[in-house]
Amino acid sequence: MKICTKCGEEKAPGEFHKDAVRKDGLRGTCKACVSITSVAYSNRNKEALSVKNAKYRAENREELAKKRLALDRTPAGKARKARENKKYQATEGGKAVRNKAVARWTEKNPEEVKARQMVQSAVRAKRMPPASFFFCNTDCGEMALDYHHFMGTDEKNWYDVVPLCRKCHKAEHRRLDTTSRGG
Repeated sequence: MKICTKCGEEKAPGEFHKDAVRKDGLRGTCKACVSITSVAYSNRNKEALSVKNAKYRAENREELAKKRLALDRTPAGKARKARENKKYQATEGGKAVRNKAVARWTEKNPEEVKARQMVQSAVRAKRMPPASFFFCNTDCGEMALDYHHFMGTDEKNWYDVVPLCRKCHKAEHRRLDTTSRGG
């Protein structure tokens, strides 16, 4: 146990930040007191800190962009981006951008649209079971939600589909996009 020099309370070592200079390797002030002091300082110096931070961001734009990119590739970063995207897509601007993208894709890919429509029609008419009746056709073990046109979307292949989960379906299309671009 250690006593905080600021609040005078006895606390566990985990309640103190590390400080290699100190004999016991811990800072004299507990984390809670440091937090209170930091918030008070920030509130007193908002304008100066804002100017200082803006200057730093302007001078270190490229380095910060690299750090952000590295963070965005971590699981936590991907989750944060997904939350941001979901929030943006719920706004009017996000909906408009999404609608434009869907309209462009639909215009560029009439065969794919027709193939999807025919499968959806067959499911509604009960000539085909919904994809959700199956597990993903890969070994992931997830419930299928989509049908994938593995033979292409020509009229003769409209019903040549396999059930895939969303994750595997997206991965398959990314793989196909990469191979079709020669990369």
